[in-house]
Amino acid sequence: MKFSFLAFTFLTLVSPSSWAELGAASISFNVNAQIRTTSNLSSPKPTLYTIKKITTLEDIEIREYANLNGTVFGIYWVGDTKPDMSLLLGTYASRYNTLINQPLAGRSPVAINDSDLIIQTGGRMNNFFGVAFLPGIAPIGIQLAEIR
Repeated sequence: MKFSFLAFTFLTLVSPSSWAELGAASISFNVNAQIRTTSNLSSPKPTLYTIKKITTLEDIEIREYANLNGTVFGIYWVGDTKPDMSLLLGTYASRYNTLINQPLAGRSPVAINDSDLIIQTGGRMNNFFGVAFLPGIAPIGIQLAEIR
């Protein structure tokens, strides 16, 4: 029994985990992401997109919104801590990092409102949240307000 528990713990910590990544396939495998649970949620528009709920070991809830081709066009997160934004934003992380590395930016809400990328973050200690949205790959008619 002790061996089984140790083997399970080892496999959980070193095996690839599913993680939402903006602009990538619905499931990316990344050994740096530690996932507690994943589940599919009911989409209000199932003919346009799917929603996957991911809960990390740090109790961050992440919802990925993927078009029918499986590409993530929207991500929403909420939790006691901030998620690893480089894993969450993928190739878009550099634009986010440029913004937060400006003086005083790390202590205030972050907002990127470009034509191809929208990122909004906020919160306070033990209550962080945010949304990232790619209007260019979102299904026609889907707006930022639907990513929650």
